[in-house]
Parts: sequence; C-alpha cells; structure tokens
Amino acid sequence: MHKIFYLSERVLRTAQAFLTSILAARIFSVEEFANFVYAQIFLFLLIPLALFGIENTFIRSYYKGYKLLWATSATIVIFFSSFISALVLYALISFKYVGTTEAFFFCFALISLPAYIFNYINQAEEKFHRNFVVYACSFCITTTIKAITFLNADIDISLFLIVTLDYVVPSIIQFLMNYKSIYEQYLFISRKRIRRIVLIMRIIISDSYPLLLSAFVVITFMKLDQFMVKWLATSQELAMLAVSSKLNEGLLLIPAVLSGVIFPNMLKLYNSDRNNYEKYVKNICKKALFLNVTVYIVILLLSKFVIELVYGMRYSSSAEILYIQSLTILLTFFGMISAKICVIHNLQKMVLFSNLIGLVLNVFMNFILIPELGAKGAAIATVLTQLATSYLFWHLHPKTSVVCKVARCF
Repeated sequence: MHKIFYLSERVLRTAQAFLTSILAARIFSVEEFANFVYAQIFLFLLIPLALFGIENTFIRSYYKGYKLLWATSATIVIFFSSFISALVLYALISFKYVGTTEAFFFCFALISLPAYIFNYINQAEEKFHRNFVVYACSFCITTTIKAITFLNADIDISLFLIVTLDYVVPSIIQFLMNYKSIYEQYLFISRKRIRRIVLIMRIIISDSYPLLLSAFVVITFMKLDQFMVKWLATSQELAMLAVSSKLNEGLLLIPAVLSGVIFPNMLKLYNSDRNNYEKYVKNICKKALFLNVTVYIVILLLSKFVIELVYGMRYSSSAEILYIQSLTILLTFFGMISAKICVIHNLQKMVLFSNLIGLVLNVFMNFILIPELGAKGAAIATVLTQLATSYLFWHLHPKTSVVCKVARCF
C-alpha cells in the first residue's frame, strides 16, 4: 500500500508543476513563455543547494537510531542552506541576471524548503500516506487558484507567485501536521547537546556534499540545454524545448518513483540478506526495462496529439523534440538505481564524478549541435550524453555490476 501512496504523492507533485506550465503556455505569448521558463531555470538550479542533497544519506542514517538527533541536525542544515540559496537568488535578481523582478517570489519558495525534512522522515519510516495527504491538500489549494486565474481574466495573479505557492503551501501543511515534532526538536537543542548536534551536522555535510554537488550537476544537466538554447538559438526554440522537457520530466516520474520506493527495501536486504539483495535489484531492473520500453512506444504514438490538445497548436513542433528526448527514459532508472547502490556502499563521490563527466560532455555537444539543429540538437546532445555517462558509470566500480548485467539487455 505504501508504494501506491508514494506513487500518488509524486504524481500530484508532478501534476502541480505540469498545470503551471500549461497555464503559462496558454496565457503568455511564445516569447513571454520562453522568458518565464528561463526564470524558472534559476529556481530549479538552487533547489539542490537549499536541500543540500541530504535525502538518501539522511534516510540511511535514520535507520541507525538516534532519530531525534539526526532529524534536528538535518533540519538545521537545510534551514541554513535554504536561506543561503534564497540570498543567492535575490542577488541574481538584483543584478538582473534572471531577467524579471517577479522572480523575487521564488525566494520564498526556497526559504520554505526546510519542511522537506518531514518528507524524508516519513519516507524513512515508510509512512508515505502522510506525504500523500500533504500534497493532496496542496494540490487542491493550488489547482483552485490556477483555475480561478485561468478562467477569470479580471483577476491578475502573478504566475511567479503561483509557482511559489507550489512549494510554500505543502511546506505550511507539513509544519502544521508536524508541530509536535518541531517542538521536540526545539526542546532537544540545548547546551548539553549542542556539541553532538554540531558533530552530526558535520557528518551530514561531509556525507551529503557529494550528493549535493551531484544533484546540482544533474539539474544543471537537465536545464542546461534550455539555457544554451536561449543564448545559441531563439526564444521560439526555447519555448518548444520547454514544452517537450516538461512532458519528458513527467515521464521520468516513473523511474524516480520506482527507485524511491525500492530504496528502503534495498537497505533492509543489504543489511540482512546480501544474496537476496542482488537478486531483488536484478529483478526490479528487468521489470523496469520492460515498463520503460512500453512507455516509449506509447510516446511515439500519442505525443503530438497530447501536445496539441494540452498546450495548443502553436507548440505542435515540440512533438518531434519529445520523440528524441524521451529516449532518456530507457536509461534513467538504471542510473538512479546505480546512484542508490553507491549511497548504500558510501560511494557518493562516484555519483558526482560520473555526473560531472556528463555535464562536460553535454556542454560540448550542445555547442556543436544547437547552432545547427536548435532544440532538436539539444535533445540529441542529452540522449548521447546519458548513453555515454551511463556506460561509464556502470563500469566504474564493481559495486554497480548488478545494474550493468541487466543494462546489457540494451
């Protein structure tokens, strides 16, 4: 049952962002939509800094005990990192690198992210229904606001504020649902425990910074093509790529959910039964491969119809980009599972190394392909980069060989 709740939660979170994208595409002109997407890139790049990449390392450590100590320390780390990320964004807006002062609302989105610690606690304790309740309530509230904005032309609500609400509303709900835990953490902080808290914070930072950098590299990798299309091609190309990317990100929800659901089981099996652990990972990878191939076939058949129906006829050329871009779904799950295996074996730096290589390759290929092919060139660069880095990643260390054996099915 917890897998259903986890899947539902991720679907709701993706649907929130998807609806905002549709609203912006319908209300704005193609040029304005491209500028809106460009501003969002900076928010997405700063989210890994705000969360400091602690999700997997926190869940792994949470299993070891001293839960209140780990939760309090992790909350403090995220609080400071989210505040710093908000200041960075404010500076970018002040110096006009972002391009619109309305992006100031995104600072509030970053400041609200410490509430994510309760998402991680619920995942560690496999209480996925609590996260589902949070995002179900948030989805109802934000969708109502979006519907009012779309249907009533007299109401002028900034879309940048609406994007911010997608982050702030679930954070407020998490705080309201967990006020007792927040009070316990507040009481836990005392002079006698401050040294232990600082020690755990140092451990969290030491363990998580490779994943922080890796997450930043991954987000940069995902958004870099849009950034480079903005500067090497046209706003029209950026708008087409943004629509395709948004749909592709929704499809990547499938491997993200699968890897997130099985991670607690992988930890349990690794600690208790190593033989069944490897068999379990192999079995999951084989099933995921079949599922992802099926999804890609559906994309080939329906993507143009869906884009024209949802975004409008003016974005129909995005379908050709999506045909190329969605090839990444065949590789993403294996990359995510490899990253989970590295966390289990405390090999976070290997994840960072592989992603850094991917980022450099992606920049190089984007410079070559975007001037010639525009948004299609960016999509081709993404697929080629992921192929190269996935092959390298699977062969860097014997610990990832369990994934490599299944990946050879390609």
